[in-house]
Parts: sequence; structure tokens; C-alpha cells
Amino acid sequence: KDQRLIVGFDLLENDHVVIHELLIASAETGQQLVEALHAEGDARRYAADAYSHNADRMLDWLIRHLGDEEDLVVPAILEHSEQELFGR
Repeated sequence: KDQRLIVGFDLLENDHVVIHELLIASAETGQQLVEALHAEGDARRYAADAYSHNADRMLDWLIRHLGDEEDLVVPAILEHSEQELFGR
């Protein structure tokens, strides 16, 4: 409906790929943390650091993405209606 929005919607769609990868990394490092809880030495700390790093990156992406969606999608829906934009 508004050609100026195409780039924004494409960026939001590409975010979904990155968020999916971050979800996988977070799940994997979360599982490694659970497994490391039974380990000795620094393994627990390293696993906790890895999980924390991945979880923080994922949260940062999600917050930014949701803000971008709110800035782009909500005004578009208010202007054009959801049915008009998405054929629902």
C-alpha cells in the first residue's frame, strides 16, 4: 500500500532469521549450562557466561525488533487497516 514501507518490512522479516538463530544459540548454551552444573572447575562459569552472552544478545534483538515493529507496523495498520495490509 505504501512503497516507502517495503524496506522496513524487509528488515523486520530479516530480523526473524537472526532472532531464530539467536533462539537456537540460547537454547544450546542453556543446555550446555545445565550439563556444566555437574562439572568441576571453571566449566560452570564458562557455560554461564556463554549462556548469559547469548541470552543478552537475543533480548537486545527482540527489544529492538519489537520497537521497530511498533514504529512501522502499528502506524501502517492504523492508516491502512490490518485487512487491507495483510488480506485478513
